[in-house]
Amino acid sequence: MKQIGVGAIGLLMMATPAIGAVAADAVVPAVSPQVPLEPVPAEKIKYINPANGRMTETYWAALSEAQKRALLPSAEAFVQISQADSTGSFSLLPIGASVKKGDYKMLFRWQQYRADYCLAGNPAAGRIRTGVGLEIEAQIKTLKAGLNIANLGALTAAAERDQVSGAILIRQIGLGNTSPTLGTYLSNFALTREGVTKALEAIAVTKAVLENEKTALTPHYLSTTEATPGSCSAVRPAAARPVI
Repeated sequence: MKQIGVGAIGLLMMATPAIGAVAADAVVPAVSPQVPLEPVPAEKIKYINPANGRMTETYWAALSEAQKRALLPSAEAFVQISQADSTGSFSLLPIGASVKKGDYKMLFRWQQYRADYCLAGNPAAGRIRTGVGLEIEAQIKTLKAGLNIANLGALTAAAERDQVSGAILIRQIGLGNTSPTLGTYLSNFALTREGVTKALEAIAVTKAVLENEKTALTPHYLSTTEATPGSCSAVRPAAARPVI
């Protein structure tokens, strides 16, 4: 997993993500990187109630928007690159791997979230992130070896030089239909300079939507950080499967 911290859109365009970084909200007692999940709505939440200091379990839908926002205190952006093999199956690129001519997938997410222990009695099992945000998936065919496709800025440059082709899919996670402006970006675009620009604009719009107190939030399961594969599977629905 290649992960970058929260920053301005210009930084998202130009910075190469750090490898293996952990979000600043807490130290995760696990050895594996963050694994994104297919977003699925989270039904309930367990949290320390500030009113009485006790652990409370309730439905997300029973909370006010202000309460939901208070329970999603962290924000981050990350990007994951995977490569297709001769059978068409995708696998994550090793750290420092060189990009060759071929088919790749870039998964970018901007998310506002909370991180909870997967198992209350076993913190070392890992953590699960729950929240909302924006997902950008780029299907990339590289026409030249040695390209940098690990951030949107580099992808823009490669598209301008006709060194890549493909498509970009943009979708929201848990933000509903409260922003007609954001809705105009939730579509498929060709992997061109214009398409990548749409993706960058969608990130900026998403940040504005999240700052709007009237935006209705529906927190989803977003990712896990597990000590061993499957150590967090008991706390997520089967539909929230790992994304490759």
